[in-house]
Amino acid sequence: MTASLAHQLGELRLRVERLEAEARELRDALTALAQEHAITRESVRIFTELVDDVRAELGAARGDVHQVQLALQRHMTDEARDRRRQLVGSMTATISTLGTLAVLLWSVGRGGG
Repeated sequence: MTASLAHQLGELRLRVERLEAEARELRDALTALAQEHAITRESVRIFTELVDDVRAELGAARGDVHQVQLALQRHMTDEARDRRRQLVGSMTATISTLGTLAVLLWSVGRGGG
């Protein structure tokens, strides 16, 4: 019976050693997983900051685009006003010329008739 107890004790020791080895492996895996988790959290934090920066830049760009649109509208309005003034000036000059031409034709017509 002593041999049998010694044998059982030896098997129990082997089981304990295997359990301790598995526990070490699990602890090592858990430590590695915790490190990977920390790296992932840091990556997510950096990515979130980048997204926030992109959002801020996009907001600023939208503001810039709006300012450009307003400036373009003002420019187009000013240009249309200038063209209208040019047209009015040309029409005034044409009407004045036609008036002068009409007076000359009337004068020529009176002198010839």
